[in-house]
Amino acid sequence: MPQAATASATTALNDVDLAAVGGLIEKVKAEPGIAATTWAAAVAWTGGFGSEAKVRAFAPARADGPAHLGDTDTGPNPVEQVLGAL
Repeated sequence: MPQAATASATTALNDVDLAAVGGLIEKVKAEPGIAATTWAAAVAWTGGFGSEAKVRAFAPARADGPAHLGDTDTGPNPVEQVLGAL
């Protein structure tokens, strides 16, 4: 027996509010200048392969090299951080 087609409104996808995203898209279409963003980080070398990045009000993100390459392995290396961000 055929099933009746049902319509359902999806309000979120992967915990992202789709209505809010749609509203932002419409706002950017109307005012393209608001889409401009600024990206910044303050990065300090901490010795060896290590560094510490401060971004906005978040806790500092430590990057380090692995012990087998002569470092202290106190955090992921920058390549691992980029892979984790994907």
